[in-house]
Amino acid sequence: MAELYDRCNHVANSSDEGFKKQFTQAEMLNVCNSAPLDHVKGGSTLLPLLNQLTAEALIITLKKSTGNCWSFRPRAAAKGVRGLSKDERMVYEVIESSYEKAEWIRGIKNKTGIKDSPSMEKLLKALQRAGLIKNVKNVKAQNQKTYMLSYLAPSDEITGGSFYDAGELDESLVEELSNLIVFHVRQMSWVEEKRKRIKKEQSPILVRDDEDQITAGASDTAGGKKRKRGTTANNDTHDIEDSAPPLKQRSHKHGPDPETDTGPNQLAYQAGHAYPTAASIHSYITSNNIIRAVKANSLTVDEVQNVVNVLVWDEKLEEVNGGYRTVRGVTFKQPGEEDDEPEEEEKKRGNGLTEAPCGRCPVIDLCGNGGLINAATCVYFDRWLNHGEGA
Repeated sequence: MAELYDRCNHVANSSDEGFKKQFTQAEMLNVCNSAPLDHVKGGSTLLPLLNQLTAEALIITLKKSTGNCWSFRPRAAAKGVRGLSKDERMVYEVIESSYEKAEWIRGIKNKTGIKDSPSMEKLLKALQRAGLIKNVKNVKAQNQKTYMLSYLAPSDEITGGSFYDAGELDESLVEELSNLIVFHVRQMSWVEEKRKRIKKEQSPILVRDDEDQITAGASDTAGGKKRKRGTTANNDTHDIEDSAPPLKQRSHKHGPDPETDTGPNQLAYQAGHAYPTAASIHSYITSNNIIRAVKANSLTVDEVQNVVNVLVWDEKLEEVNGGYRTVRGVTFKQPGEEDDEPEEEEKKRGNGLTEAPCGRCPVIDLCGNGGLINAATCVYFDRWLNHGEGA
């Protein structure tokens, strides 16, 4: 019996399921493939061992549509179960059947038929003192009392996964992950071709203040004669230099011109390019020490996929060729870059009330009509109204 328990326990702990693993009869017989259990060849020889394990509370028999299967309890839990009363064991087995999903106290009452709240509370406290169950906080229903086995870890459905701390949503982590994903995916989404800035030549057009234009250096006649501008009402000709307003040359900014300098072009990769997937994004985030180690260790591919889905809905990412790429022109914050307006500066700036002198006046309680301190004689209030200055 002990050999069968130890072998099955080893197989369970070697898997991702741990004590949640359920063994079928075929799997049990496969475990018994070497001495001293090599004599167990079928159900008739396996049944006595299972009965002994059940009597010691080391094994749980579960009925499935495909037949019976079994899961194992830790020895410490089995020892505690053997000392329970009938009602305590009934409550324990209901909680045990939920595994890592936990059981709501109302569900326990309905399944056991124990409707009396004081009696149920007493039973639950007895199981908690024995170290068999624990109370867990459900992020979906934080006011509900939920219980599960003490030796199991609650599921992400209960705890909220990596995005929750002590039952509270870690909004900063979600924002940080979203920005990191956009940053990483953008690097692998487009071929960036830097567009050359077009240099504007000096314009040959000279402009007068009165909007008349002439061509610099132009001459109407050979021999260097001056070009005549035109005639007056008396048909008197005059030179273009007579009373000519000063010429001014159009100037061009030396900074970037949006019409001629549009930044790098984002060109699509050729067909067959491998775009990032949720799995590759997860590997990038968890292997580059860019988020807290405790979060990196608990972060799953499914959680990354959930963030990616939100970014797709927000039109920051798009699905292509089995992966994801950023939408052209999407913006993001460089990793490690601080916000343009720190929270402290925003607090200093205040709001409409604190910007007004009354909102920051230390003697506001003494201010009133007819008093020594009043709005009619307040120099700070008058200054703020007239000049927009605070106290």
